[in-house]
Amino acid sequence: MDESESMSPVPEVKEEGVDFPTAMNKVIAGNKITKLEWDNKLIYGILKDGFLMISKEDGTLNQWIISEGDLTGVDWVIVN
Repeated sequence: MDESESMSPVPEVKEEGVDFPTAMNKVIAGNKITKLEWDNKLIYGILKDGFLMISKEDGTLNQWIISEGDLTGVDWVIVN
């Protein structure tokens, strides 16, 4: 297997099933987060220029408006 074959576009899961405050602490520390219900690790949240952003499958970044479901969810996933 050459180097290009070993690089997966899907981020590596570091931690699953965390609550929102824990997920936000991880984002502040520089990690990406996603949710189990999204079922797509290519969609994730990051902190960029002081704003919480969501990256879509096509690579576009949009400012993330947090919902009640986001705040109360315990299905957050920390990805690398």
